[in-house]
Amino acid sequence: MRTEVVYADDDGWSNWFTPDEMTRLVCCDCNLVHDVEITTRNYVSEEGLAISTPVIRLKRNDRSTNMRRKSARNKFLSNLRRKR
Repeated sequence: MRTEVVYADDDGWSNWFTPDEMTRLVCCDCNLVHDVEITTRNYVSEEGLAISTPVIRLKRNDRSTNMRRKSARNKFLSNLRRKR
């Protein structure tokens, strides 16, 4: 899985990006990590038009969440010790 960091602009939204089939989303405030799977569903409308719509599903990734939070906690404590 490749890593691409996407940050919010001044308006709070990120730029548009094309995710892989499997993507991880991380909250910048609390470091909660979700695995996101993205695919498309194809069907034919009543009018006979071919329709393709994106669908996603999310799953909390406890292991990655714990690792990120531990790292953030260690950075916080390290910075706190330097200030003393």
